Amino acid sequence: MLTNTIFHGTKIPLRTWLLVLAQVSSAKNGISAREVSRMHEITPETAWHMMHRIREAMKLDPFAGMLRGTIIADETFYGGKEENKHQHKRKPGRGPSASKTPIVSLVHKETGEVRSQVSRFVAGRDLRKIIEAQVVPADSVL
Repeated sequence: MLTNTIFHGTKIPLRTWLLVLAQVSSAKNGISAREVSRMHEITPETAWHMMHRIREAMKLDPFAGMLRGTIIADETFYGGKEENKHQHKRKPGRGPSASKTPIVSLVHKETGEVRSQVSRFVAGRDLRKIIEAQVVPADSVL
């Protein structure tokens, strides 16, 4: 029954696996293997392997397909303010987002699926490439 799942060949009780899965999926800022180890009284190595299996299972299947339907596209910039950095770490640039990393997200309005990608630039042609790689234009409203 557990063959071809993340639980295959494990000696950890299924109850522990399910508790850890619930914690991983509900933790706002993630959960560390050390924390799992302490909470469930398992070795740090076992917790580390569990976390890796869970994270691997949570990866999006590369053949999951393109997004179709109502898609919302938006970009944001990740990074701190230049004025809060040490002088030697500040990067010269124009505008408040010049030294920040641009991230483009596509959200499927009906399912809530989100696909995010780091982009070098947020110019129209760069955004178009990202959108065309993830969305079927004929079957979608952007």
